[in-house]
Amino acid sequence: MARDFGNTFDGYVAHDVGTTLNCGEVEALAAVLIVLGFPELADVWIEAHALGDDEGDSHYQPEP
Repeated sequence: MARDFGNTFDGYVAHDVGTTLNCGEVEALAAVLIVLGFPELADVWIEAHALGDDEGDSHYQPEP
């Protein structure tokens, strides 16, 4: 079941959906992925989500 979850919520989905989640939602999803053994995928979700964050948001990454 864990493998199915990780395969379903993969990097492609993260980049399609990540920016639509709020910071709390993506943190919760990342926590589940970590518990299920997908820490790298959790990072992908946070990074994909951060692309839509604005200055002052938790995951905002300013452009260099």
